[in-house]
Amino acid sequence: MCEACVKLGDAWVHLRTCQECGVTLCCDDSKNKHVTAHFQAIGHPVISSVEFNERWLWSYKDEAFVTY
Repeated sequence: MCEACVKLGDAWVHLRTCQECGVTLCCDDSKNKHVTAHFQAIGHPVISSVEFNERWLWSYKDEAFVTY
C-alpha cells in the first residue's frame, strides 16, 4: 500500500519500491505520483515494480529500464 495515499484518503494504481530505502509508493499512473516525488525530494534514483510478474528496475538518473 502507498502510505502517503492512505494518509490523504486517496487510491493508487500501481506500487513501486525505492531500492535505496525500501519505501513503497504509488506510480506515475496514480493521482499523487508519490514515487517520483520521493526521487525529486530525496534523490533515491532506482525503483522497482511491486506488481505480480513484473521484474524490472527504473533509474530516474539514467531514464532507463533494466529487466531481470
